[in-house]
Amino acid sequence: MSTGWSRSQKGWAGRPELSVEAFHLAAGYGHALVQAAFRPVPVGEPVFAAVSPGYARSFRVFIAAGFRPIGSEVLIVRRRS
Repeated sequence: MSTGWSRSQKGWAGRPELSVEAFHLAAGYGHALVQAAFRPVPVGEPVFAAVSPGYARSFRVFIAAGFRPIGSEVLIVRRRS
């Protein structure tokens, strides 16, 4: 049974970012996925993750993995007409 997926990739502004999705909300799955996503990232390189503070379960997993909030961003778009 798959627990979910994780990956590291270049995000907005070329920042290295982690993406994680757990398929089951059982203890330990989210933490294991975050740790797996770190494997390809070189030691010492800063890594970012966009986590909604309103989603407390996800926020706690990233805090437990050593992430610290540094701010918030809002992405907006305008369509050309």
